[in-house]
Amino acid sequence: MGFYARVPNYLGTHYWAASQALLERVDTHLGLGIDLAPVASEADAQRVHLDAIAEGRPDVKTMIDQLESLVDGSDAVSGDELASEIERFLRNRGPGDAPEF
Repeated sequence: MGFYARVPNYLGTHYWAASQALLERVDTHLGLGIDLAPVASEADAQRVHLDAIAEGRPDVKTMIDQLESLVDGSDAVSGDELASEIERFLRNRGPGDAPEF
């Protein structure tokens, strides 16, 4: 079992929204009932701060918009699609097939 979260590579710092997303998934999967309000609060505060920085610097906002449009416009593979492809690969391997490294 694995979980992942997309983090803007241009950010260069801890990204609370990614932590929140991962913790929510783990909490849901394991049924732990963790109080994630502090993490959600940090994520919200960071978003407000980052938005204020971007709005105050048109050059930074333009760069962010360009970077995000590259990612949004790409043919990114979803986690479900990736898992299905790996499962298909493993099903189609022969009994003596060894992985190549």
